[in-house]
Amino acid sequence: MASATLVVVLLTALGVAGVGLTGMAARRPNTAAPPPTSVSSPAPGTPSATPRTLSMAKSEPRTLRIATMKVQAPIQRLGLVKGSDLVELPPQAARPGWFTKSATPGEVGIATILGYISKTRPGDGVFAHLAQLKAGQTIAVDRADGTTAVFQVDKIKSYPEGKFPGDEVFGSTKRSELRVITCGGTLKPQDRRPVNVVIFAHLIDDEDAS
Repeated sequence: MASATLVVVLLTALGVAGVGLTGMAARRPNTAAPPPTSVSSPAPGTPSATPRTLSMAKSEPRTLRIATMKVQAPIQRLGLVKGSDLVELPPQAARPGWFTKSATPGEVGIATILGYISKTRPGDGVFAHLAQLKAGQTIAVDRADGTTAVFQVDKIKSYPEGKFPGDEVFGSTKRSELRVITCGGTLKPQDRRPVNVVIFAHLIDDEDAS
């Protein structure tokens, strides 16, 4: 399996220019590119169809919970690699990481969480069961203030090496959205080509976790 394959150029929506993860190089396209192959169909009520205004105050994420994927894992903080404009990779395969220069989950903007499908061996990543996730299902993020941001998955897309569309993934938004991005492995074990899988989701509820 591939590991550390992702390079993401985060756009001005994150307030950072030229930010990435070691691996596949990606540049912001000058013109719109053809949409990549969809892994699953968008659920009813995608961002363009039903804009929402639900949002939460700023609070850092603590735990990621995705029942369908058998995920309940503490979230690491990821900044930039010292002396570079590259995003740190999660140091532990079994834990996802939140990029601290993105929105906190639930805030207006795009919160970005990174993790592995596999890192050193098949199945060792926090997102090893990503193939089980479907559009319309939910992702919960427990936050430091005791609340939980609940997101609905709009779509899941897979991008081949060198084809990561920063404009599509990190375009501007007026609502609370989440991107969960894999930085290693593939959805299909027999497929050895490096890919990045991106989960697009939007906030549908805020819960008191106390």
